[in-house]
Amino acid sequence: MQQHLAKAFQYPDRRLHLFYLDLNRFKQINDTFGHATGDEVLRVVSNRLAASMTDARLIARLGGDEFVVLHDAINPDRVVLDAERLLTVLSCPIVIDGRRHLIGGSIGFARYPEDCTSSEELLQAADIAMYDAKIRETGLSIYNADMKSRIEARQRISERLALALDEDALSLAFQPFIDLSSDSLIGVEALLRWVDAELGNVPPAEIISIAQEYRLLRRLGRWVVAAACKAIMGWEDKGLAVPFPTSINVAAEQLEDGSILRDITDMCEVYGVRPEQIEIELTESIMLKAPEDARQVVLGLQKLGVKVAIDDFGTGYSSLALLMQFSADKLKIDNSFITDLFADSPSFKIVEATIALAKGLGCIVVAEGIETQTQADILQRLGCGAGQGFFFDRPLPAKIFSERWLKPVAQTEFSPA
Repeated sequence: MQQHLAKAFQYPDRRLHLFYLDLNRFKQINDTFGHATGDEVLRVVSNRLAASMTDARLIARLGGDEFVVLHDAINPDRVVLDAERLLTVLSCPIVIDGRRHLIGGSIGFARYPEDCTSSEELLQAADIAMYDAKIRETGLSIYNADMKSRIEARQRISERLALALDEDALSLAFQPFIDLSSDSLIGVEALLRWVDAELGNVPPAEIISIAQEYRLLRRLGRWVVAAACKAIMGWEDKGLAVPFPTSINVAAEQLEDGSILRDITDMCEVYGVRPEQIEIELTESIMLKAPEDARQVVLGLQKLGVKVAIDDFGTGYSSLALLMQFSADKLKIDNSFITDLFADSPSFKIVEATIALAKGLGCIVVAEGIETQTQADILQRLGCGAGQGFFFDRPLPAKIFSERWLKPVAQTEFSPA
């Protein structure tokens, strides 16, 4: 392919445009249904690209699930139109043996000579733009000089993250769930934290994004489960009562590959923690992304006794069918509805309806992001069972959380569930 690309550079006055395509879910299909299905997916994609881009100078597969489409220079308006056409081609279902496979893709775009001076640089620039599109989930990204430095920075963060996992340099912070009628502690969420010697405080969302991009998510997920179980074990070893589940956030990939089920099973055994002391939090978008895979793994966890919470409820599609399939134990109302919560506000009506829905499904309702007494009072009047937010406490290190919120077993009126 490189030889064909180099031939296009034989004429120094020629202007060229290159699309770099990457399939989004090819690996999952290849791993799940086998290489024969994967090969057929690649064949169908190749044929569709050739049929839709008939005036391209070159269409080639680079290897794996990556393709390039080379054009003589096209005007800026057509760049977007061609990219949209390519994205449509990639998003059309592929039917193999009666099963519909949804692929999707990310596209990077680069120009010669505006962005580079050689065929190798053109390919690299388009590749960088493709990664930018994948990271930002925009479908298409057009190369600019700043992209390379941003990707190099992300690469450096990934190297530091891998080192932090090797050296156990991450930490968890714990934020309580409070019963709104009794002000008692009924649960806790474990939140990822990373303060790096070189990078400083790295936001959790960026940690997850880097872990997904650089294939560190499985290691990170296992570390979180282990750290949560270690904290529970440490509290109980000190004679403290832990009658509630500790919640951990779970990514779609952990459900798709089943690693969360293995990790919880393994770590509960290692640290002597009962599965019912763990709760997983899933967002609506995760459930919608891989509903069947997720449902099977969640059912396996629930058989062990692991609790299931739906996080950020109301920010996605709020599918009632999915709620029934997942049989959630807890439903968490997103904090965006709590911020401007007052009587007769749009948020008030949504929160009221959500609480009624959750109660009808037998779910505990938790309102996130409570910051004032007024918010807590309104939620209690609406029948919301529990709350979480700075009004009650900020996320705390395990030791400070236990000192502030946990009591010795002898001082409690309950035994751990």
